Amino acid sequence: MPPPPVQSGPPRQVKATRTLWLLSFLAGFVAIVFAYLSRDARLEWLRALAAELGPDQDSQTLDAVAALAHWGSLGVLVLIIVIEALLLRPMMRQRGWVRWVQLGVLLSHGGAAVLADAVLVAPGGGEDYLRLLLGVQLVLAAAALVISVLPGASNWFSGSRKRNAGRAADARGGAGSA
Repeated sequence: MPPPPVQSGPPRQVKATRTLWLLSFLAGFVAIVFAYLSRDARLEWLRALAAELGPDQDSQTLDAVAALAHWGSLGVLVLIIVIEALLLRPMMRQRGWVRWVQLGVLLSHGGAAVLADAVLVAPGGGEDYLRLLLGVQLVLAAAALVISVLPGASNWFSGSRKRNAGRAADARGGAGSA
């Protein structure tokens, strides 16, 4: 009976990827908290903007448009962060395919960051810290994805495929010889 395979931890690149993803989540949640805490001024600005676009609309419609824009952009950011966080676990379990799913999520993340910047950062409102946090979040996530496809990380992910293929071959060979 062969000895059980030795489980080695992830290489530095994969650990760095995990750290960058976690820092990205943190930056995103800090931006969301700041946006939530300063929502009243932003909702007034969005209401005024909606009034410029549709001056003949009633007060309730303007309030609804402002609320939808504000809470919708925050909701999209939360959704993107949650999806990225959920994908981090299988990636740390050597599921290399997750990196490619993360690429699609990262592209959506870029669109969500542009949307959030347009809705959450009032021009001249002194809220450039939100823009900075959204940018930092996006850059950290992109850096995490790039590091995850570097050779050291890719070898770790492909090692998982080779071990799984070997186990499958052993299972087929063992079942056929019985």
